[in-house]
Amino acid sequence: MRRLIVVAVLISACSSDSGSEKQAPTGSMDVGTDVAIDTGAQDDSGSATLPDANTPDAAQACDIEDYGGAGPLQVTFETTGPGGNFRLDRPVADPPAGGYPAIVFSVGTGGSPRNYSALLEHFASYGFVVISGDSGNQGDGTQALEGIRWLMAETEDTNSAYFGLIDPARVAATGHSQGGNAAIYVGIKEPKIAAVVTLAAGKGQLGGVEPADDTQLTQPVFYICGSEDTIVPPAWCDERFAAAPSPAWKAVVTGAPHNGPRLDVGQYWNVATMWMLAKLQNVCGPQQAFDGPDFALQSVLGLEGIERK
Repeated sequence: MRRLIVVAVLISACSSDSGSEKQAPTGSMDVGTDVAIDTGAQDDSGSATLPDANTPDAAQACDIEDYGGAGPLQVTFETTGPGGNFRLDRPVADPPAGGYPAIVFSVGTGGSPRNYSALLEHFASYGFVVISGDSGNQGDGTQALEGIRWLMAETEDTNSAYFGLIDPARVAATGHSQGGNAAIYVGIKEPKIAAVVTLAAGKGQLGGVEPADDTQLTQPVFYICGSEDTIVPPAWCDERFAAAPSPAWKAVVTGAPHNGPRLDVGQYWNVATMWMLAKLQNVCGPQQAFDGPDFALQSVLGLEGIERK
């Protein structure tokens, strides 16, 4: 899929987190500013149509497309969750039967969800609900765990405005820099997490925590680093990949600096989205890219150091 429009203007990590987000009380669904991406893929009832998680063949043809551009769904966001400390990005369309797959995202040191708004909206445009905490110091995953566990409980509460919004069996943890370390902690501490992908994962030193122990992961994990990253060098991805149990994957984005995930440099958004579609929506092309006998991820231009085990 090619990029349709630019979904947002990113703000530098040192900027304030003020803006047009509406403050919604816990459990409410008062929304923020809609991000018009496309009319969206939905059925006659207004619900989004996603591949059946249990029938991969129901997905699109097994072609590896470019998922770096905006997806087919219109998205919106709100501020919600415990203490009003979380941003929730989601498709506008009603959830499909069983709920949307979900992503819990942890920001980098000193950052906020607003700094990553374009990336969060991007994920949502492909049919994911994304929850992200507002702390820029969350290297141990504590806030991310609070957010995703709250959302899992809300989606099963018939009295909640979020009832049926997500599928608790299809949740991935991800994050950038310090937040990448947090994502590994989330995978270790929450057994309901189905997959983990780290974006230039730090080792916790800026958050004052120990590096997460990758050997304790029980989910599939994908480590992504940038070739020009001087803060989290590609060697760190090599080390974590070597320590992680199988199945695990690794790729280096050619030409990407440390803020590549936030600034949409190179293949960061494309391969991270491909991973989510493969592991949470069973889309055939992305599945073949990671799990097929030809390991087709190796054919994606702009990546190097690609491995799996």
